[in-house]
Amino acid sequence: MLNKINHIKNIARFYDVMPTGTSTSDPSFHKFTLIYAENGTGKSAISSILKSLDTQDPTPILTKHTISGTGPSEVSLRVNDRDCVFVNDNWRDATDTKILIFDEEFVQRNVFTTSGVDASNKRELFNYVILGEENYEKIEEINAIVEELSILKKEITPLETLLKKESGTDNIDALLETEQLSKEDFEELKKSVEELNIQIKSSEQIKAQAKLDKIKDLDWIDPEEALSKDIEVIGDIAEYRAHLQEHQDWLQRGQEIQGETPTCPYCFQNTQNSEAVKAYRQYFSEECQVLVSEVKDLQAKSVENFNDDKISLILATIKTNEDRCAFWGKLAKDIDTSITFDEAFTDNVKKYRAILQGVLNKKAADTLNKVALSVEEQEALNAQEQLKDDLVNYNLRVDEENEKIKSLKDQQSSIDDIKEQYHNKTLSLKCNKTAFYDDEIATIFNEYKQKIGTRKSSKERLDILKNEIQESSINTLEEYQKSINSFLHFINVDFRISKVEKRADSTSKETLVYAIELRGESFDPNGSKSNPYNLSNTLSSGDRSTLAFAFFLAKLENANLENTILVFDDPITSLDFFRKQQTSKKIIGLAAKAVQVIVLTHSIEFCKLFRSVRAIRKKYFKINKVRSASGVIFTPYDKLEDMITNKHRENSDKIISFLSDPTSVNRISVMKAIRGYVETSLCNFVPELSDVHPATLGYFIGFFRNNNFEENYIEILELINDSVVSENHGVNDPLEDEYANLTDDELTNICILAKELTAPPVSSS
Repeated sequence: MLNKINHIKNIARFYDVMPTGTSTSDPSFHKFTLIYAENGTGKSAISSILKSLDTQDPTPILTKHTISGTGPSEVSLRVNDRDCVFVNDNWRDATDTKILIFDEEFVQRNVFTTSGVDASNKRELFNYVILGEENYEKIEEINAIVEELSILKKEITPLETLLKKESGTDNIDALLETEQLSKEDFEELKKSVEELNIQIKSSEQIKAQAKLDKIKDLDWIDPEEALSKDIEVIGDIAEYRAHLQEHQDWLQRGQEIQGETPTCPYCFQNTQNSEAVKAYRQYFSEECQVLVSEVKDLQAKSVENFNDDKISLILATIKTNEDRCAFWGKLAKDIDTSITFDEAFTDNVKKYRAILQGVLNKKAADTLNKVALSVEEQEALNAQEQLKDDLVNYNLRVDEENEKIKSLKDQQSSIDDIKEQYHNKTLSLKCNKTAFYDDEIATIFNEYKQKIGTRKSSKERLDILKNEIQESSINTLEEYQKSINSFLHFINVDFRISKVEKRADSTSKETLVYAIELRGESFDPNGSKSNPYNLSNTLSSGDRSTLAFAFFLAKLENANLENTILVFDDPITSLDFFRKQQTSKKIIGLAAKAVQVIVLTHSIEFCKLFRSVRAIRKKYFKINKVRSASGVIFTPYDKLEDMITNKHRENSDKIISFLSDPTSVNRISVMKAIRGYVETSLCNFVPELSDVHPATLGYFIGFFRNNNFEENYIEILELINDSVVSENHGVNDPLEDEYANLTDDELTNICILAKELTAPPVSSS
């Protein structure tokens, strides 16, 4: 336990304090120690010092360093009958006694902040509730493993990326599972992979390569019949031929106009026996016109069917087939590497085309007579049959080779099996090379394997620890929720908590979450999209303080506190009197279980509630600000009433000072002093008031009314009660402007009434 504060220097208001005690009381702490101080005297510095001692973290002390203080912060405490000294920003000694502190920092860290319940609150609450002595080391190990896994991930990722690149596979598990091949087997595997690769490429080429193309046959024409036709009558009348050729359109028009009449439509002569007219009629007959049309059609076909584009297409087809034959011939011995084709074919086609077009032009020029062919012309026209045969024979050869090619393509249906073999063997080859036959990469691989092994064992250990904590936390959480709700019922609030459970957050850190239940509604402390209720808009400041205190107390319900100091730093913030009273009862109950309980408060009203502490050693301290080098005076009392009486004297001194010189004392402090002075005076006058709760002036007035005390006396008390400041339950003092309507004269009158107060007379009625 904390036996004594030896020395505090340059921490908050403690400029240079060495508590020495008084003639009636020494400065030692006892099992139950109550420290009273008004706001701003530095009492919270004591909890910061104890927090630093418990955690061996200098931060709580260093952040409280006295503003403008010269020199470092220093502390000397007597704990468990030996000195613990803080010097040079560190503790020279530690204590085996655990120190648990309820203060504003506990609330902000474990329960909620001004903005709600954040991730840090949930993690710290988990640490506070679940860890305990039995799980604390486990969670420390878990956090260390999580940190280690995070570092390993950063180290493994680049190694894994490099190994995947070098091995040519994303299957890193295959690399890890690879068994080393002998050098001979490794070389044999390499050879097999190369052969399979060639086979796959060959098969893929076979599938992709096209068969041979046939040459599209030309549309051959037969001009012989048209060339040999003539019109005999016209042929015998030579003198009419030139005239027909020169005046064909005119003569044809005349024939059409004349029709079957014997008279010429131009000269009106009788043409019935005219040889010329007979000849002209025969020329323009249907038979003759059919021949003319036939010749024109043959001329057009000779141009279209044998044009240069079609000849070029033949050449292109032959060239493409030559390339394909060369490819296929290499793959199969029975496939010819080329198909013989007359190289003069296209020249012969062009010669044939030229002669054909020539003789047709002759026929068109002299349609009425047969065309007499020269020997060369006749031979050229006769060559058509040979040209036809050449094309037919070439296409027959193409069909024969394509059958062989089709058979070869059909044999490649098992390419997928070959690819699978190639993939598996290639993977094995790359993995063996990466892991065993590339010295530089093998070194990286061994480092990677070592880190992977470490990661695996760390994860296994993490799972074991989590399972152990999970098993122990199930009962803990159930009991914790019951304990919290039991205290909330004890303190008489109308809300409860539910759904207390352990949950890992996005960083894999364990957290503790819960819901609030209020008048049939259950909601997340931070609210949600579906439910607008949250901690801030449903619970008052007093409710939230009560909830935070419940979280703290619930952990202590079944805990072994034989080696624990409990520190309560202003646990009554924003609480009404009933909750203060219930809070004091809980603290008194814990005083019997813990090695020591230390209560720090700014409320004399709260101090009075500890009159009922029995059967344990008690010590009381009052901290006063002074304008000396020490900054504060640390005064011990063996009896609570002595401290309260001392406070009574201080209040009396303030009232007297104001009556002597109103400018010498702060008005607000005088108003507060009046209330405290009157309340203490009344308790001295009427001992029965010690049983009135809350022990405030307002409740005392009610007691006097109920017990028929004199009305005039009660009216004086009511005037005082209505005029002066009530004890502040919050953090900040009331603003003086709020009481500006109370003049100095009026305040002087209230001071006189307080000082002249006597024991109350009982009403004669």
